[in-house]
Amino acid sequence: MAEAISINTNSQSAVKPRDLRSNDKYMVAIKKRYVSQIPGGYFITKRGEERPVDKDSAKCIDSPDYARMVVAWQCQRPNLATNEKRLFDELYKTLFHPELDAQSMLALRLWLGEIDKHWPQLDINEAIKAVKGAARFHMLFVVSQLVAHASNQSDKVPLPAATMSALQYSGMILAQAKGCLNQAFLQAYNQSAAAGKVFSPQNWLKSKTAVNDEQLVAGTILNVLKGINTPEFAPVIASLTVPADKFYFRWSAE
Repeated sequence: MAEAISINTNSQSAVKPRDLRSNDKYMVAIKKRYVSQIPGGYFITKRGEERPVDKDSAKCIDSPDYARMVVAWQCQRPNLATNEKRLFDELYKTLFHPELDAQSMLALRLWLGEIDKHWPQLDINEAIKAVKGAARFHMLFVVSQLVAHASNQSDKVPLPAATMSALQYSGMILAQAKGCLNQAFLQAYNQSAAAGKVFSPQNWLKSKTAVNDEQLVAGTILNVLKGINTPEFAPVIASLTVPADKFYFRWSAE
């Protein structure tokens, strides 16, 4: 009731769902779990909140990025990552209620950090690269798909914590993820052009079609990599291969 009153009576400066959730019990529990179990880690729940100087910026997570990482990896729906209102409203309990372990939270943050670090060098199609806010979470999704296909678990989701060892090969893995994103984009563009339709990269990234395209291409590229038996790629494939008991079905975001 308090939330409804806050939203519906504050017409001049509407309260955003994210701000209403900053002191929610689920949010507080996530913060407590992460800070207590990850040395140097910090979880930002409030808009404008600063990271303490004794905390590691590489291990700092803010709640919007947490929601985006979870919807991209756990729910396998990177197309929903830019809709902050939906993440903190109708999808809030789906994303914040389940108790994702602290090591998995850290793994997601580290992968996103690697994506941001390599972003300037990644040869991503310019139309996609211009929409970094959305594309970086599609890259995160593709990483999860590469792990799933390498492990012969394409219908399931890998536990993020189980992918920590693959971070040492992040440059090579993200180069393959970039290839997946580019190829999926090119296929969608060509199909749209053949049908005489106007193609919008932004709308494609927000669609379920992008997810299906990326998933299909990730499987194809991973199978090609498996067939390349070289000293360069063998350890990369090995790092992407996760035991079957570290997989589970995706969290529903529909």
